[in-house]
Amino acid sequence: MVHDDKAEELEAKGLWRRAAERWGELLKQAKSDEERRYVTQRRAQCSAKATRPKTTEWGHVCAVRAAATRTLKDMGIDQKKEDPLRGTKYRGETGRRDGSEYGHNN
Repeated sequence: MVHDDKAEELEAKGLWRRAAERWGELLKQAKSDEERRYVTQRRAQCSAKATRPKTTEWGHVCAVRAAATRTLKDMGIDQKKEDPLRGTKYRGETGRRDGSEYGHNN
């Protein structure tokens, strides 16, 4: 069978993607069908064990927003009355500093 110290070392460290890539390189060097089957099997095992990076879920974003809101409340900053980043009064639901809609004053 095919034996590769580097690929097995990567597997032992849990670096599954890199190990799968290494087995892929060895697949090109395999001389018989039996070696190709073995290397393909090892590569597939490494790929199956590799985990995808976690993506941000909206639940996490909402939790961060809730924590920020609680912190502002604990600090005595009322988001309905002032814009904490600009130090200005909050004047409406439009998000504009003057409370106008579509760029003209009411």
